[in-house]
Amino acid sequence: SVLLQNKNQTLPIVTSIPCLAVIGGLADDKNNQIGTNAGDANPEDSITFLTSITGTLTKTKIIYAKGYKDVQSTDKSLFSEAIAAAKQADKIIIFLGEQLNEWIIFSRALINLPGVQEDLVREIAKIGKPIAAVIFAGRPLLIEPILPLVDSVLY
Repeated sequence: SVLLQNKNQTLPIVTSIPCLAVIGGLADDKNNQIGTNAGDANPEDSITFLTSITGTLTKTKIIYAKGYKDVQSTDKSLFSEAIAAAKQADKIIIFLGEQLNEWIIFSRALINLPGVQEDLVREIAKIGKPIAAVIFAGRPLLIEPILPLVDSVLY
């Protein structure tokens, strides 16, 4: 991982933070945790970011919302839950990117964040809370449209 942006010292998340919103299905996706070069790794043995965050920030209220049905989805029906979670939080971590097998077997004409992910970031940014974006990708993605909307980017 590479920290590409960190405005206002959004990262690292301090253990004393009262409430943290974790948004994005990739935060709790065991398959994506193993990465593209995992060989015969078993996804069931992996520990998701959500599990790690919850286990580390034991005194913090963690509010998780998927935000999107899957990274390719154009359905915005989960936005309201993600917005509600973000409004309650002191900081927001949003997990964005591609599914594991997209990295390996699919070429794409457009290399932006797929589905409604950019739209979700725009909606969450309207709340005005500090946002750290974590990007899952095994190749370059065009993330320039979200850079002004988030405080930190971990790629």
